[in-house]
Amino acid sequence: MMAGLVIALLALGFIFHLLGAIGLHRFPDAYARAHAGTLCTTFGAMGIIFGVILYAIANGLFSLGLHSFLALIFLFIGSATGSHAITRAAYKSGLKPKLAFDDALAKVKE
Repeated sequence: MMAGLVIALLALGFIFHLLGAIGLHRFPDAYARAHAGTLCTTFGAMGIIFGVILYAIANGLFSLGLHSFLALIFLFIGSATGSHAITRAAYKSGLKPKLAFDDALAKVKE
């Protein structure tokens, strides 16, 4: 039962990583690609790390489970922050989104 749940979580993580890789290849601009990469990193790793945590708990490896949980928390914080910083730097360097109809940031004065 637990092994099936671990395998399902690992497969879910793999599917999100696969979809993120396809998004990085197919999306038209840096902003959409950053979105795909962030979702890939966040949800793909979430599935895999939850699978590792369940495996660790089922086999009595509580230290591995704790370290995996801490890695998941830092991954959530770092992934979103890094993606925001990269896309903000791209915008400030003059790279405009290809699919935006209304550029709300162009109206904001800094």
